[in-house]
Amino acid sequence: FSFQERSHMNVFEVVKGNVTARQTAEAHGLKVGRTGMACCPFHSDNSPSMKLDERYYCFGCGVTGDAVNLAEDFGLNYDSRQKPRVRPRIRNPTPEQKYQKEENHCYKVLTDYFHLLREWEKNYAPKQLRAERER
Repeated sequence: FSFQERSHMNVFEVVKGNVTARQTAEAHGLKVGRTGMACCPFHSDNSPSMKLDERYYCFGCGVTGDAVNLAEDFGLNYDSRQKPRVRPRIRNPTPEQKYQKEENHCYKVLTDYFHLLREWEKNYAPKQLRAERER
């Protein structure tokens, strides 16, 4: 092998040793169930048909592979003379993640408001109303 071929082999080894297909899918916003199944992004899929672990395989369309070509996405640095290391890269949230964050924030605001109202009712309601509620 030439030096360049050995460098490319090291890239593949670094990626395979540090990043799974499941990590790749989740980092790109694919919902992976606890059993490792997801809807395949390579064809129109209404129910999970892709198995993700170290590699991926779609039972629907037959696509298969691993995370070999994703070194840049995960900030993997490689040098044939140094030990490989992973440098985390901060990703922008997906629209679904942004929506979930907003939904959680709304829920928190509403529950905080609900608890404030309950506290106000307990402390400031007219005495007659408090007596009726305590019965």
